Amino acid sequence: MFEPIRWLHPLFDALFGFNIPFTYRWRLLILQPISILTCAMKWVPWAFSQRYSSIQIPLRRTPGQSVRAIVFLPQDDSGLTLKTSRGLRPLHLDFHGGGFIGGNPEHDAEFCSALSDELGAVVISATYRFAPRHSFPVANEDAQDVALFLIENAERLWKADPQVLTVSGFSAGGNLALGVAQGLAGTDHSVKGSVTFYAPVDLRISPSEKPAPSGKADPLEVLKPLFDAYPGPVRSRNMKNPLMNPVLADIATLPPRMAFVVPKIDILYEEQISMIRRLKAEAEQLNVSGQKSATGADTEAELEQRTKYTQIRKDTYQISHLEFPEGFHGWLEVPEIVVGDKDKRNAFIFAFDFLKESHLRPARIIRPEIIIFALSAFSILEKSLAIDSINMGKKKNFKKGSKGGSRGTRPANYSTTLVRENKNYEKYYNSLQIVPEEEKQEFWDALRRDLPNSFRFTGSRGHALALQQRLKDFYIPNITSIRYEGELVEPPQPVPWYPEQLAWSMTTPKSVVRRFAPFSSFQKFLVSETEVGNISRQEVVSMIPPLLLDVRPGMVVLDMCAAPGSKSAQLMEMIHAGEEERMAKISRKLETTDETTRQNGAVKVVDLLNGEPEAAEADAVEDDGRSTGLLIANDSDYKRAHLLIHQMKRLNSPNLLVTNHDATVYPSIKLPSISIDGQPAKNRYLKFDRILADVPCSGDGTTRKNFNFME
Repeated sequence: MFEPIRWLHPLFDALFGFNIPFTYRWRLLILQPISILTCAMKWVPWAFSQRYSSIQIPLRRTPGQSVRAIVFLPQDDSGLTLKTSRGLRPLHLDFHGGGFIGGNPEHDAEFCSALSDELGAVVISATYRFAPRHSFPVANEDAQDVALFLIENAERLWKADPQVLTVSGFSAGGNLALGVAQGLAGTDHSVKGSVTFYAPVDLRISPSEKPAPSGKADPLEVLKPLFDAYPGPVRSRNMKNPLMNPVLADIATLPPRMAFVVPKIDILYEEQISMIRRLKAEAEQLNVSGQKSATGADTEAELEQRTKYTQIRKDTYQISHLEFPEGFHGWLEVPEIVVGDKDKRNAFIFAFDFLKESHLRPARIIRPEIIIFALSAFSILEKSLAIDSINMGKKKNFKKGSKGGSRGTRPANYSTTLVRENKNYEKYYNSLQIVPEEEKQEFWDALRRDLPNSFRFTGSRGHALALQQRLKDFYIPNITSIRYEGELVEPPQPVPWYPEQLAWSMTTPKSVVRRFAPFSSFQKFLVSETEVGNISRQEVVSMIPPLLLDVRPGMVVLDMCAAPGSKSAQLMEMIHAGEEERMAKISRKLETTDETTRQNGAVKVVDLLNGEPEAAEADAVEDDGRSTGLLIANDSDYKRAHLLIHQMKRLNSPNLLVTNHDATVYPSIKLPSISIDGQPAKNRYLKFDRILADVPCSGDGTTRKNFNFME
């Protein structure tokens, strides 16, 4: 299908767009005819094939609008190279380049067609809305809408498997592909692998300010202001946004297998190499630390990381890249008649082999009870260790040759010895004179000691005491009977100042915990009860602020910096304190109340409590004994806010509101206006009975949680 009219949209914008500044307009008029000519040369061989079709994909964020995509199908079922574990075709999503200001799905026809045949995959090449008419995040949102459409419809339309989705992108499309991975992280359809070609991964810097290749003149220098039309208008507000700047993205939100094709003659070279080095170092660390299982009573910091990796369901990372010293930005999309095809063939073969491995070996799905995560138990590998490299063999065509990439193995000089000191760090920190001289040794000794594992029973639930008794009667006696190195192991102990012995801590080292069966049984108990909300794993020091707030049922509470949510859970328990007992008491008394009186609404909950202490808080218990309080849990970080929701949903409370806002400018919350005795309605705003602001600190004690920082 040949659709030249659609290719002209950016040119029409340049000619007739009312709100496009002249500085963009004349540059668009220069660039778009070149783009159209290049696209036509590349698309002609496929224009009339029955194996390719054009579809419109609706945008869920902008009802009534759609974007175009080209569907590439393999030649026939008999030639399929791969099938997923569900017997379906592999599914791949590609985004074309064009500096966010133009381009078409047909631009990537050569790559997508060959990939479809090589893998037997259904390959979708999609477009998106362009700048300068649409600035960030419109293109990223369009890309995510396309991905969601495929997830919902690929199996029905093409018998393709959305559960093993891979992505790719050229130039700006690479940025969008990594954005799709971030958007799907933590779902059952997370992206399993990606390949990007000369992708802009750091849009915090304008193209004009990026380092130019040494000794090379940039023929597109005059057009650089145009390439800033997408991020430029909103850059200042998104300097820390990983969706716009994938170089900032947490590796947990990216695909477990990532490959980068990087030409050296490119202003984007340095930012790509910087991201690749960081990801390889983190992948090396995670792949090693993922060999050990977590212990039963993780700290709050460990739980936050552990939960995050449980959500994304991945345990293996592979980061590979291939550099081309003579390659320049966009050279893979230039017709072979201009640049030849040797490097292009190598780049495509590298991508095909890497994506094939991603479909053959998708990341394992790990259940929460067997999640593998123990970063704090391992030191960072020496910086001098070699990182995965790519050995490219000689290949004569797209369907032969050795696989690109290498599987990471444990280095020969790997050691599990914990590093608990760093003389340079200690010297620097002491020079700041933060800690008094007489306390310095005690301070450093404390940082070298293992942090106790602690947990807390959910006090607002009636069966918490039954679980507490199970701990005392069964698990503690079994643990107490264990001898290690001639001495009895210390069992969990109640935190002496916490009410009703609902909080417990344990100082037994993890090396001991992993040796003995009673600890294994105790670990399973903690994991299962944590999942259903009966237990929360929380550092002891983190339990103090909520206790000092003295929160009671019926109160409205704001937790300004709430993630990962352990203190919020504690506050929620206080709001629901005594609820089950009140409801049971009211239910029993209602059974003996006259039916007519009940139907007439003459019975009040407070009256049923007969002047008991709860009656003093009438507003808190008027809803049939249920707590009418409210907890607003806020966090300024979007990803951490999701982690907060993951933590809080275990409590199943309707009295929770989660917000994602900068707490330094938290808005007033307007309530519905009311009118009394015919007087004009007055504005009302929500007032808080308690506010908790546990703001980010200097993190001086982080080394006690994670000894990696000692290096």
